[in-house]
Amino acid sequence: MQDVFHAKTKLLDYVDGEELVIIINEEQAWDHGISAMDKVVMKYKDTDYVLDVSLSNKLVKRNEVGLSEDVYKKYNLGADVIVSISFTQTNGKAIDALKKALGGKKLNYEETKTIMDDIGHNRFTDILTTYYGAIGFFKKASDKELFEMAKAMGETGEMLHFDGVVADKHCMGGVPGNETTMIMIPLLTSLGIKMPKTFSKAITTPAATGECVNVLMDISFSKKQIENLVKKNNCCLVWGGGLSLAPADEKLIKVAYPLSMQSYSRTVVSIMAKKYAMGINHSLIDIPMGPTAKVPDMKTAKWLKKRYEYVGKKLGMKVHVEITKADQPIGAGIGAVLQVREVLRVLQQHELRPMDLQNKAVYLASKIIELVGLAKGKKAYELAFNQLKSGAAWKKMQEIIKAQ
Repeated sequence: MQDVFHAKTKLLDYVDGEELVIIINEEQAWDHGISAMDKVVMKYKDTDYVLDVSLSNKLVKRNEVGLSEDVYKKYNLGADVIVSISFTQTNGKAIDALKKALGGKKLNYEETKTIMDDIGHNRFTDILTTYYGAIGFFKKASDKELFEMAKAMGETGEMLHFDGVVADKHCMGGVPGNETTMIMIPLLTSLGIKMPKTFSKAITTPAATGECVNVLMDISFSKKQIENLVKKNNCCLVWGGGLSLAPADEKLIKVAYPLSMQSYSRTVVSIMAKKYAMGINHSLIDIPMGPTAKVPDMKTAKWLKKRYEYVGKKLGMKVHVEITKADQPIGAGIGAVLQVREVLRVLQQHELRPMDLQNKAVYLASKIIELVGLAKGKKAYELAFNQLKSGAAWKKMQEIIKAQ
């Protein structure tokens, strides 16, 4: 890969969001045939960083490149260091594999992994990523293909490992106000269950767990920081996109966002890949089913249940799937701040707490208690409820907030 030019880094005081952007002087970019929205490779020492291009004559001069806070913090880069800029090169094998998939042919594991690697490391353009994401809408994947996609997505990013029983709860979403995760994590970890929880951001509702947790605490942490949080509190509540955890997943979610759509097969892959990468070995999947939810009918819910169980087993997990009723919003608040208010009222056992949210959270928590073998049936439910009633869950939540 031939260098186009060398430049000195300039750290810019702004956050771009979820994009990794490099600012190049507009005139210098034109000299080298670089356009806005291109991707370039910035090389520093022996490491390549694939970044999206933005152009400006005001923010940077010739032979300077500007790095947003997202970039220099993620990659621990300093100011005034010399970097080389070159054009990115998509892996030819990944393009061939994508063409093969678009032609309706099945990919082997290595072909799938090549695509996931290029998406995850930002070498695929958004257009190519969209092509791959859309395949799930018109081509039904086999169970084996779903497993291989989840495995490849997980293995092309960072992988974490924790000793012993490592549990997780995931809700497919689509129900406004359904913020059970922020109740269940402190409740269950107060019982000594290890739960390193990651999440994505909202696709089909005003606020998902990511937006809600971020109201109270930071959600972006490195792999080492996550390991320290789990060691200290037996849990974490972190955004998966803040580290290279199944990195292709966040790219695929991003291109799905404008239409608020994601195919069922891709949903299974997305969820199970992140569980696999986080070292989860006991997983509860909540499938809300209702006319306006992501899953509208029992036939679809049962199809998904079998896929989750199959892929989870192949990835070495013990999986339990709950199909729950979703014919109306849960709780009395919609949107991140109001949903967090409802969560805190449940944890604090406030007189105005939403009982539908509390009941669902306690019920699902009892299923994880059963899954990990602490108790069964009525005793599991009573154990979960007592953690709320005694204040143990609220105390644990305060510890989590303080740590993050």
